[in-house]
Amino acid sequence: MALCRCLQHPPRPERTKKEYVAFLKPIGYPNTSSICGISNCENPAVIWIGDSEVKDYESGRRVFAGQTSVMKMKADDSGIHK
Repeated sequence: MALCRCLQHPPRPERTKKEYVAFLKPIGYPNTSSICGISNCENPAVIWIGDSEVKDYESGRRVFAGQTSVMKMKADDSGIHK
């Protein structure tokens, strides 16, 4: 389960059950339609991922879902960023 947040608002470990270890850039970043999920923030977002999504990305997967089925995010091929 991925999370869409900007680099100024990374996931806070004390507020989430999942450990996010890295992020991916969505296609077109920073000119992307992925916007930070924090209230009142309109910064371009990156896709924060955990260990299982790291393995998926390394296996060629590029589309990741968030906590709900409202939308999915597509990562580019620039690699994993920590």
